Amino acid sequence: MDRWIKLLKRQGRIKTKIEFLHHMNHHLKDQSRSTCVLGLDIAETNIGVAFSDATYSFASPLKKLQRMRPTYRQDSMQNISSKLQKVIAEQQAIGAVVGWPLMPDGSLGMQCGHVLAFLTGMHQINEVQIPMVLWDERGTSVDARSFLWDAKTGKKRMKQMEDQVAAALILKDLLPEDTGDVYKLCAPHVRKQRIILT
Repeated sequence: MDRWIKLLKRQGRIKTKIEFLHHMNHHLKDQSRSTCVLGLDIAETNIGVAFSDATYSFASPLKKLQRMRPTYRQDSMQNISSKLQKVIAEQQAIGAVVGWPLMPDGSLGMQCGHVLAFLTGMHQINEVQIPMVLWDERGTSVDARSFLWDAKTGKKRMKQMEDQVAAALILKDLLPEDTGDVYKLCAPHVRKQRIILT
């Protein structure tokens, strides 16, 4: 797995946190157009998508993209790639924070392999061109359910919203507390603080 991560980093597809925050800061200074950053919670059956506001201060759940089965076949990858590219164009996204599902002890597990297979497939199709950063997503699914429960969301809507709320939590964790200072790397803080549920 490490070999694929290094390859994607070398090709500029995956950025380090510092590189990604510099990329965000560059676009924040360019006031000529309104942009956002996406959060992606990649699962085998679907992808939860969230987006930031133009100042990269808040994260909001956006939608859930359904994946065709079998998920890693060429036509399935082409289908989900087109859906994702449409979201990128509509939201004018300049990058994406991708949930990295590490094991509780911090090691790479099978779910990391699924995310890596997805990113490698995107790279081979070459349709999605925005930089991405891998982000530790441990606990976000539990927190997403807790967030929706606290918001008194019904069971049916909770099931529909869980993936995109998890994506919003992943994205929120990366967003700097002070967008004027990209070097101020956000320390772990209370989740739910800057999530807007629409």
